[in-house]
Amino acid sequence: MADRESGAIPYYFRALAMGIPALMLGLQLATWAGFVRMIRDGHADFRTFYTAGYMVRTGRSSELFEYDAVKAAQDAIVSPAEISLPYIHPAYEAVLFAPFSFLSYLNAYFAYLALNLALVFVAVWLLLPQLKGLRSLGAAMPYWFAICFVPTGVALMQGQDSVLLLLVLAGTAAYLNQRDAWRAGLILGLGAFRFQIVLPIALLFLLWRCWKFVVGFAASGGVLALVSVWITGIRGARANVRMLLAMSSGADPLYQRPIGVMPNLRGLLYGVAHSWLNLPAIRTVSLLISLLVLLFVGLSKPGNWQFRIAIVAAALTSFHLLVHDLTILLIPILLTISECCAAFVRSSSDTRFPLWSAFAVFSSPLLLLSGVNYFFLAALPIAILLAALVLTARAAVPEKELVASSA
Repeated sequence: MADRESGAIPYYFRALAMGIPALMLGLQLATWAGFVRMIRDGHADFRTFYTAGYMVRTGRSSELFEYDAVKAAQDAIVSPAEISLPYIHPAYEAVLFAPFSFLSYLNAYFAYLALNLALVFVAVWLLLPQLKGLRSLGAAMPYWFAICFVPTGVALMQGQDSVLLLLVLAGTAAYLNQRDAWRAGLILGLGAFRFQIVLPIALLFLLWRCWKFVVGFAASGGVLALVSVWITGIRGARANVRMLLAMSSGADPLYQRPIGVMPNLRGLLYGVAHSWLNLPAIRTVSLLISLLVLLFVGLSKPGNWQFRIAIVAAALTSFHLLVHDLTILLIPILLTISECCAAFVRSSSDTRFPLWSAFAVFSSPLLLLSGVNYFFLAALPIAILLAALVLTARAAVPEKELVASSA
């Protein structure tokens, strides 16, 4: 049966499914070769997580968001740097990195790399029941896409926590597939360390009136917020809030990322209009546009595609988004391509628009070859994928939507 279904898939689609990921993998390998020195010198992003874990383990949690204390610790236990990366995430996440601080920095880096790589496979494994169409091309095809996706490689290379968020979202998707909205929301709340991404997702489920999901999210997210305050104390929590506000307003010169490298609406607006709009105006306009996008998606009828739509919308409207953060788009990409494989078998063209949009997002890191400052253009295929998913889902919404059944 599998062979017959596989034979119904066009040859050009098979070629794309093998060739495009292979091209992305080649780009990653070339980048890894040039990044070895950064790893050796301790300048990967992992230094900030490693130091945060060390400070929590050694009883310095209250200083977690004090730049001078963090810089001194990084210089002492990792390597000297003119400007160090401050820790900006909720304090509970730092506890996860405390065990790594028992190792030397370099050993900890490779231990976390191994863990991250394993978590990528676990995340894909959680999605396998929903990837039958893609697996008709080969049992290993979902893993092939995951490893070849450039943001995944960047997250692995930098020692970022984006893979942890991918795992959280994959677990959420698995529970939603089982129609268990409360546990799905509970799992999503664990990803509060990337609140700029999970909050828009939760907001959309609120607009879709999926109350059990929202309650689960609020429960786990609220507990973790209290845990973070307990770890750092009130003073540390206030320091974290001040740091985030300073960064979002552009008033903090110590942790600035060029907005033009962000593949979201904020980055796109900056890339197009920075010559005639100042930063406060760009921030305000991008916020308004993002809210309108979320409202539009929230008023749509996403049917069974609600979670993949929410992930794409959250990435597009997130205030802060870098290349490695796009790792989460693996979920809508894999789910959409798998759905399209099944559509080929049914001789249906309903999902061709989402299919090519998903491949465009998967290939968008090629924009990095033209310079990182143009990566804001990657927001365009993400926006197109969002539109494709919303329009296709609205056209095929079932009479009894998932939202209603899980509310």
